[in-house]
Amino acid sequence: MINAEDVLPYDRTLLSKKLPIGLHDNFVLRDKEFLKDADIKVINDSVWSVDTDKKKIELINGRPLKYDKLLLASGSIVKKP
Repeated sequence: MINAEDVLPYDRTLLSKKLPIGLHDNFVLRDKEFLKDADIKVINDSVWSVDTDKKKIELINGRPLKYDKLLLASGSIVKKP
């Protein structure tokens, strides 16, 4: 899993209901133990490019990674009122 944020993925709907009470750890979707047991490695970076023919991505830091299957979940950017 490649995540541009420096925290584990969190439940944004739960976060909006409980903000500003609590720590980030209370809102994570899956804790570190779950990810470890599921053999999911979290990489804190962003994807620079995707080559679907070669099944390869390149991270912003230049590191190439190969994949078997790719799911793009790009998220969104919040507009501040």
